This record gives sequence, C-alpha cells and structure tokens, in this order.
Amino acid sequence: LAPLLLDRVLRDITDGAPDLVFMIVAETTVGALIGVMARIYLMALQFAATAASNLIGLAGIPGIPLDAGDEAASPLTTLVSSAAVMIILALGLHLEMVGALIDSYQVFGIGDGVPAARGLDSLVSVIAQTSLLSLQLAAPFIAYGLMINIMIGIANRFAIQVSLYYATTGGVMLGGFLLLYLIWPQWIMTFISSYH
Repeated sequence: LAPLLLDRVLRDITDGAPDLVFMIVAETTVGALIGVMARIYLMALQFAATAASNLIGLAGIPGIPLDAGDEAASPLTTLVSSAAVMIILALGLHLEMVGALIDSYQVFGIGDGVPAARGLDSLVSVIAQTSLLSLQLAAPFIAYGLMINIMIGIANRFAIQVSLYYATTGGVMLGGFLLLYLIWPQWIMTFISSYH
C-alpha cells in the first residue's frame, strides 16, 4: 500500500518521534478494526455451520482445527469455512479489504485513529448484522432438526422397545447432507453478498 499512499502520508508526517509513534499506533488500530470486522463475518459463518453440524447429527465427529490455537471444529464447519475463504479469494473480495484500507485514509485522518464512539458503533453494527446472518444461514437446519427430532420422538413413543434415535442417526445425517446440497448455492451466496 505504501506506493499508493506515500504522497498522502508524507504530507502529514512530522519529524517528531513521539508523533510518529502515536501515528503508528493510531493507524494500527484503524487496520485492526477493519480486520476484526471482516473476521466477525467469517466467525458468523463458522457459527452457522457448527449449528447446522450439530442439528444434522455430526456433533460427535471430531474435525481438524483451522487455526493453530483453535479447538477442533466439526468436519462440516471446516469444509464450509474453507470453501467460503476460497470463494472470497476467487471472487476477488480480498481486494475489497485492500480498498477499505486505502479508503480509511480518506475517512480517518492520518494519525487520528478511530474515534471511540464511531468505532464501537461500527463494531456493534457488524455484530448485529452477522448475528442475523448466522441465524438466517442456520434457519433451514434448525427447522430440519426440530422436524426430525419431533418425528423421531413421536415414533419412539409408539415403539418404546426400539431406540429409534440411534437407529435413525444415519438417515438424519443423510437428510441433513441432502438439505445442504439443495441450499448450498443460495447459502454461500447469501454469505458472500453480506460479506461484500
């Protein structure tokens, strides 16, 4: 970014070392805020995928952690998160982040940092949007899980001797995967349009 912003930044830099340190900290907070807001969108997708995974019966299957410090997520969560990142890269939406960083120099003055009220307002707005997004993405699986569990519960009342819950686990997973197969294009495009 330096070649694109060099003229703009050099006009505002003074020779004082304390001002330079403050400017570095202020610019780091602006970049961190932008990065955290993008990460919250991916966390919403991971939350929805984890909820879907639990509702279709994949909760007990261990997966692979995406980050070194994270705990293992379900295989469906890992698949959905990896696919979303690849689609973001394929569509060039990662360049939107670079554009947001460049535009941040016009929105916030160099060295001014993020005003606390404006930064918190932006962060709360993103959290509200992503909470609704994750609920919207998980809604078909919530409906599926409720419907299947009610049907299995009613059927289990008629055949008390047979544990239908364990007998139908494979069918519940299959139905969940078919649901994911049917809604995947709309599901991922809903996420991508919200991310964009």
